[in-house]
Amino acid sequence: VSGAAVSGAVAEAIGSGAVSYIKRVFRYNTSVGTPWAMAANTTTEHPVVVTGVLAASDEVLAVIKPTHQAGLIIANARVSANDQITVQYGNFTGVGITPTNAELYTFLVWRR
Repeated sequence: VSGAAVSGAVAEAIGSGAVSYIKRVFRYNTSVGTPWAMAANTTTEHPVVVTGVLAASDEVLAVIKPTHQAGLIIANARVSANDQITVQYGNFTGVGITPTNAELYTFLVWRR
């Protein structure tokens, strides 16, 4: 599973005083790979290879899952290593859920 940045800077603004500025926001389209089963009423983390993200300077702003699945949410995401984003999922149903196979997620990543 791999991805690549599909756009460069989508925001370039300079702040003043105590206000910081956005240098670059990158969009990565990446397959999340083979699904895994999530137990009922739990959260879990799943690492995704996202080629180009940097652990030292990048922060995940948004994760866009292309389809809806009842009871399944994306709670959080972080750059956990170079070329890897870890996504935290929640299953808030009384039964197990398996996320849709090989979906192409969109990650918006801010580079400080």
